[in-house]
Amino acid sequence: MQSGRCNSVVPLRARTSGANPSAAFPKGSRSNDYPERGSEFFATVQKWTFLEIETRSSFDPELQAYAAGYLEGVLSRQVLHYHIQNTIEDYCKNFTQYCNRMTDFLTQNQKFIKDKLDNTARDDTYWSAVNRTYHQLTGLIAGYEGTPISPGITYEIHPILYVLWYFRNC
Repeated sequence: MQSGRCNSVVPLRARTSGANPSAAFPKGSRSNDYPERGSEFFATVQKWTFLEIETRSSFDPELQAYAAGYLEGVLSRQVLHYHIQNTIEDYCKNFTQYCNRMTDFLTQNQKFIKDKLDNTARDDTYWSAVNRTYHQLTGLIAGYEGTPISPGITYEIHPILYVLWYFRNC
């Protein structure tokens, strides 16, 4: 493990109580100008990242997970971009064999996860948690990319997966 690699964090601190930030605040305003509307947003260039999102339990758990991930992707887009840029964007230029093996592993793992989720009972505690995690991850990627909201799971190999793999031992 490289010394200090787990400390390359550009922070974002955001808080939401389930409100849609784009609908809750007038165009051009900062969300912390309206604390009564249930959101705060602070961005700095030092220290750690903090993001807390609450969802409404009256909605389907998979939809809650996707929506929370989507909001996370939208709110932390710049931070995620910095993570990708600082950790993995050029990583595979000097480690192509390793990166090819890692991509093969991630692809096989995604296929395994998809098969398990497709063939396991919805009430299985472990796999239902994995299912919600993948809904959140799919929402995160969609929010980061700015794609239309489309709840569900995608198993694409996205740079965000490499960031998660990169920081797995931190």
